[in-house]
Amino acid sequence: MQRATRRIRSSCAINWKEQLIAKSRWSWAEEEFALLTDAPFNLVANEEPAFLRMKGAKLLKPQQLAVLREVHAWRETVAERMDRAPFMVLGNEVLLSFATDPPKSVKEIAARKGVGERIVDRHGKPMLEAVRKGVETPKEEWPRVTKGKRWHKDDDYEDRLKRLKQVRDKLTTEHDLRPGIVAANQMLSDIARTLPGDLAALAAMPGMRNYQVAHFGSSLLSAL
Repeated sequence: MQRATRRIRSSCAINWKEQLIAKSRWSWAEEEFALLTDAPFNLVANEEPAFLRMKGAKLLKPQQLAVLREVHAWRETVAERMDRAPFMVLGNEVLLSFATDPPKSVKEIAARKGVGERIVDRHGKPMLEAVRKGVETPKEEWPRVTKGKRWHKDDDYEDRLKRLKQVRDKLTTEHDLRPGIVAANQMLSDIARTLPGDLAALAAMPGMRNYQVAHFGSSLLSAL
């Protein structure tokens, strides 16, 4: 049974490859395969603190983030010591509530939704100490959320993006391709923003494939 399955898979792969070769698209697949192979080695390390990656954290004010940082660190320490997932110690919603409305006593902690009696009995005082430490953090040590890149106002941006999508959609129909193969929406947005002046500039854009430049680049640039 396993041998039969392997033969079927191999036959499908060969057939798929032959179809791509017949359409002169095998080199496209090879480029994508190479990128997938290199992906584990090209990943950009996420250096953003874990507490900032919590859903809703970036909506907090800097002083509230200082509290969140401390209670998050406390939870990580307890979870590691107990060999449990952090959310099983205390949920993210509870930590966020501590940040937005810091409890002033163990009794207030016990009254919070999502805080069990056992966790209060065992860790109430250290939990309160973490909150207090966050509240008393000096202003110059408050965490700050890095703002995303701001673009200068460009009244023609939306029109360029619309034209690019129209060209992309026409190409997908003509070549019987999915839109992402020609250019994903984010790539079209980047093109509309950065205005590459020629094929070389287009090819230098992060994420742009060589086959996209070779087969669709001129058409995309014409929309600018």
